[in-house]
Amino acid sequence: MGLCNPTNKDKEGRMDAMSEMYDYWIGKKNIVDRFGGRKDYDAKSSVDNLKWLIEQRLEKPWDADSPLTEGDYRRIKVEIDSFDNALGGKFSNLAFIVPEGISKQDPTSRKFYLQLNDILNYERVQINKVLTSNGFIANHMLDAYISIHGGKKDLATKELRELRKEMADADPNEHVQAEFVGKIESFVASDKGQTIREFIELTQMDNDTFKEARKPSYRNEAGDLTSYNSHVYKAVEKARANLGDMSKVFTNGLRGLQQIIALKYTNGTDIKQARAGSNEARRMIDIIEDSIVDITAGNERGGYFPQVQFETIMQIKENLSKAMNANTLSRDYAFADVVDNVIAKIDINKIPAHAQRTNPLLDKYWEKDPLFVLKEYGDQAAQFNKMIRTQITYLDALKHLPKSDVEFQNGLRRFIDEEYTVFTQGASGRPDWANGAVTVLNSLATARTMGLNITGAVKNAASAVHFYSRVGIGALNATRKAMSHDREFQEIIKRAEEEAGFLFTDVAKELYTEGLITKKDLQSGKVDFDPLTGKIVIDGTPVRDALKKGMNWTLDKGLFFHRLTENSQRKWMFRTAFHRKYTKLVNDGYPPDKAKSFSQAYALKMVNSWAYEYAAHAKSKIVRGEWRTIEEIQDGKIMKKGSGVAGAGSEVAFHLLHYPMSLFETHYDALKGIHKSILAKQGLESEEIQYAMRYAGVSLGVALASALTNTDFTNIIENESIERVQRVMDDLTQFDNPDKGTFGLMSEFTGPTLGTLKHLAVANEIIDIDHSDLNKILFGNVDFADDSDKLSTMYAAYQWSTAWGVTKNKLYPSLKAGRGRDLITHWLKLYPNQYTKAANQFIFQRTPKKQKRKKQTNVDRALAVLESMRR
Repeated sequence: MGLCNPTNKDKEGRMDAMSEMYDYWIGKKNIVDRFGGRKDYDAKSSVDNLKWLIEQRLEKPWDADSPLTEGDYRRIKVEIDSFDNALGGKFSNLAFIVPEGISKQDPTSRKFYLQLNDILNYERVQINKVLTSNGFIANHMLDAYISIHGGKKDLATKELRELRKEMADADPNEHVQAEFVGKIESFVASDKGQTIREFIELTQMDNDTFKEARKPSYRNEAGDLTSYNSHVYKAVEKARANLGDMSKVFTNGLRGLQQIIALKYTNGTDIKQARAGSNEARRMIDIIEDSIVDITAGNERGGYFPQVQFETIMQIKENLSKAMNANTLSRDYAFADVVDNVIAKIDINKIPAHAQRTNPLLDKYWEKDPLFVLKEYGDQAAQFNKMIRTQITYLDALKHLPKSDVEFQNGLRRFIDEEYTVFTQGASGRPDWANGAVTVLNSLATARTMGLNITGAVKNAASAVHFYSRVGIGALNATRKAMSHDREFQEIIKRAEEEAGFLFTDVAKELYTEGLITKKDLQSGKVDFDPLTGKIVIDGTPVRDALKKGMNWTLDKGLFFHRLTENSQRKWMFRTAFHRKYTKLVNDGYPPDKAKSFSQAYALKMVNSWAYEYAAHAKSKIVRGEWRTIEEIQDGKIMKKGSGVAGAGSEVAFHLLHYPMSLFETHYDALKGIHKSILAKQGLESEEIQYAMRYAGVSLGVALASALTNTDFTNIIENESIERVQRVMDDLTQFDNPDKGTFGLMSEFTGPTLGTLKHLAVANEIIDIDHSDLNKILFGNVDFADDSDKLSTMYAAYQWSTAWGVTKNKLYPSLKAGRGRDLITHWLKLYPNQYTKAANQFIFQRTPKKQKRKKQTNVDRALAVLESMRR
């Protein structure tokens, strides 16, 4: 293995150790076969994958500057042995396992999955920059409009919003578009277009002229004294900054396009190498470079105007989309053929922006509604960049997959192809009516179970105990101190947060992640963020519109508590993980610049591993409803499981199960890590063993506090995996116990929609609970057909929503009885149980009072179980 020259004894020793690890790596037959075998061995890919494997499993950099311990090297050998053994079997791609776990079986699949998350984060950052910027611009433009025209701001907002909605609903033909422009003209006619005209003039000025234009003494090109509205000027400042940011996004995408060309000619992403090695590659790369130079020069000069690139972006994005959405059957996994397929659908000669004719219709929009153009340009630039980066990531992954009929590699290739397809296509393969039904049903389920659910939000915040058991509470305290007193770190984390997307509110994600909208809706323009009002607008079918009228407030405001805790939780997870890793690496002598880059990637991975990514590609197949599992090819067609209507049904049936599945994977991965740590004799040096000890300490503390106060704190600081296992055991063993209410195995392994159908079936005696033990195990022992059953009456309220059930059964009775202090008890579920009572009596040596036992359903216990399932 060729290594660079050592600079000191420590570094030389590390390099020798790295060489030893590589020799151990290539001494494994299955690993050598994974990279082409002895005859076609791909040494570069092998070295890359060894690096990825070590960095993924040890969470430490793998280079000569990284000080690893003897325990680390023993752990590396254990990981290599484990990977070699796995290569001899199947690549597990089970439908109920989250991709976060599946991807860890191979370094290439893991890197590919993490890069998809990075691409998604980058897109969110850029889209939210546009949303934030346009909200600021719209506010100042309306202030300017009112300062000239008079009237109320909300009336102007309403009129402009109605015009935009009319355009969004209209047919996309020139006649309708012309009518829309005419109405916008009428809207601004009252001030003779002054605010819009000033906005356009200021936007297109060069930087020096723009600075002069804010002075009272400014004269225009005709020599006339010109004064611009202060609100308009502030709006343009933001618009110019936004255009600069979005142009960089566009140029990043064009750089990626150059890398795709390089991949074709050099099997790598080195653009310089591709230019030097091929005249054809140089010609195409130089054409793209001309556009990059023009855009960069325009930004430096100021007055960058997007219209000359807008049409080009749309054209390239459309062609690239066709290439990305190609049927899997038409893709040849021979790498050069895949790249050819991409490039063939992109007309490289149409890329130079300065050679494009301007779009008259876009000119018209810019003149009448520049905010519309700014938002559209930003969205298109972000999506264009996402497409390019996704394609590069996919092609790079294929590069590390040699042609082979080995079972493990076939499964690995299938997983990468499935993730790529779901990431780029989502649920677009289903009928529109099926996607519409999924959206409505999942929206209702989310609103009913999570809307205004304070208890669920508190649990959501308390679930961070898993993460802080992993990194230690001391790491959080050190991060808080650094955020308050360390200015250098404050600057570093600010840049890292901006790049990672934690400085912006993600308005689209909270809808898409839990199925409230489909990816097709998100990309089609049906879902929009109105910067004039700060609201999310969804334009759907009349049925969906009618449903939205009834639940819009709940969806928009009801998830506030969950959103508040989730956003804050993720931000501090990122900061804590970053600070912990960065300070450790720097203190160990690792270069600060390299430490910053590694720590940022590590922090993002930690957030997605513990707070979880909720995009479709991150969900298990049964939850996302897009299985994409290729079974076989028959008559030129790909046979798939779980597609179309069946996939839609799967997504509805298992809605809201992504969190428990992800948490289960987290705990399973930790257990595997503990086992490997023991094999490597790492002792307390192992992160996994430290996590186990911290979590045991937290559990002991919670148990002790519960015993001392006779309050079951596990209702809030819970372990969802353990709680679910306990409920399953109750369903199997306590189904015939009249003193304990159970809700059946079906409720543990499916979502709330099927739970509602089950309730209706039992209540209407379609499912017989009284005379069937099997039905009691599957559906629970509560007979909802029996009106005399108190639990049945109480449960009916929960069918409307969790919040209403709590209010009707607990909050209102407490208020009615004058026990207002009980509200906190109910919201936080601070109830005792039989174990806390017994422990409390033992600690304080109290003798329990003898009471006559009543045989009745344990209502509080059953309701607590119910709420935990419907969190």
